Amino acid sequence: MATWKPIVAGVDGSPQAAGAAALAWRIAGTAGTDCYFVHGAHPLLHASAVADFMTDANLLVERQVESARARVVTALRDALPPVARDRVEVRLGRAAAGGGRAAVRGALWSKNC
Repeated sequence: MATWKPIVAGVDGSPQAAGAAALAWRIAGTAGTDCYFVHGAHPLLHASAVADFMTDANLLVERQVESARARVVTALRDALPPVARDRVEVRLGRAAAGGGRAAVRGALWSKNC
């Protein structure tokens, strides 16, 4: 029997994403592998625009990530158990403009998938 690599699913706040996340979680459970969820978000600021107030910008980015994660986790509340919702990761950058596909690819790379 083949060994599965971790499953990484792109998610957002939609009902369709909740259904897809639930399916990914069930497949991972059946296959005996890990499952991670990634949300790609547009950054509020570009690094070149915030050089003069970088400390404040870093705090703003942290809050943006926390807010995006909270929205997605809330949308997944009825579809996934708490242990699965703990695996939601938010990635900022131009990847989000491509429908989050690059964010998922980045997560696959970081998890050695």
